[in-house]
Amino acid sequence: MTRDQVEKRIRESEGLIKTYGGCVVKTVIQRRHHAGSCSYVSLGKLTEILDNAVRYNINLIMINAALKPAQIYAIEENIEANQQQIEIWDRVDLILKIFQKHARTAEAKLQVKLARLNHLGPRIYNMSEELGREGGTSGAAANKGQGETNTEIMKRHIAVNRKNIKSKIKKLQYSRELNRKRRQKNGLKTVSIIGYTNAGKSALFRSLSGKKVYVKNNLFATLDTVTSRLYLPKSGKEVLLTDTIGFIRNLPPKLIDAFKSTLEETVYADLHLHVIDTFDEKAAGMIRIVKQVLADLKADNIPSFFVFNKIDLCDTSIYDLYKNYNGIFISAKYKTNLDLLKERISDFLYPGRICDLYKHTHPKLTAVPSSS
Repeated sequence: MTRDQVEKRIRESEGLIKTYGGCVVKTVIQRRHHAGSCSYVSLGKLTEILDNAVRYNINLIMINAALKPAQIYAIEENIEANQQQIEIWDRVDLILKIFQKHARTAEAKLQVKLARLNHLGPRIYNMSEELGREGGTSGAAANKGQGETNTEIMKRHIAVNRKNIKSKIKKLQYSRELNRKRRQKNGLKTVSIIGYTNAGKSALFRSLSGKKVYVKNNLFATLDTVTSRLYLPKSGKEVLLTDTIGFIRNLPPKLIDAFKSTLEETVYADLHLHVIDTFDEKAAGMIRIVKQVLADLKADNIPSFFVFNKIDLCDTSIYDLYKNYNGIFISAKYKTNLDLLKERISDFLYPGRICDLYKHTHPKLTAVPSSS
């Protein structure tokens, strides 16, 4: 990749590390044509990394990519050979740790646990202690020695845990599906707030619905799908507004698979509000990333329009910058232009419908043609 692409990935990972509660002490970049099959980085570069870890008293090394189980194992073996107490994560490990930290509902916790099992499943080396804690292993099976027998025991642990978790998620998913069919039968439309993580989706949801949700300037602060009714004064109709998990560059397929039940609210929505952090100079790139994730979910055919958030932090030049987008400019924090946003939602979902009360308060308003 280019140097600019490398810098973008580094900045994003630094944001993830900050979200988890850590700090970046040293960054190392390697130039080579392809990743090493054994330890991802070359052995010479790995030695340099480990030397830096000792010099700067670093206790965690994060490789900024999704590594194969054998690559993680090779690095861990190298660390142990040098008798160093350093933990090694890849990018997926870091995201999963953040997910685990932010999961609040029972469904989110189950989804995080499933994602961890999907990611850790192949990495069955030196994991008997962790799996024993998660699976509740006791007695002779927990005390068996290492080797093929112990490996098979851990494989069964993973398979049983995965099956149990999927069963629980399926029950919650079935309940969600019944609710969705009930809404469709009653003609209740759904509007889903989507966007890059930390774009201000939860802040917008709270400002529109008045519902208290967790809002923090962190990546992946929201993992749960939260739903609330939203009244649209122009049409006199109510819609369901949902806040969903944020997207990120190269969101690992294992995480998408684990969070499919949550992301279904995005897949089956009638309208997407694609929230953009207008203050972020990399916003255009984030728009492309969100579109790619929607394509991966097969939800890129759902109608949407852009909501450019955080205009309170920007100057007027942003209006020219994004004038060719089908969007509306707001500040979720100060509730700027939210009435205009509700009108826009109403015009799209209920074209031509204007309730009598709204006509009375807006006498110059004429009906929107149904073909618009």
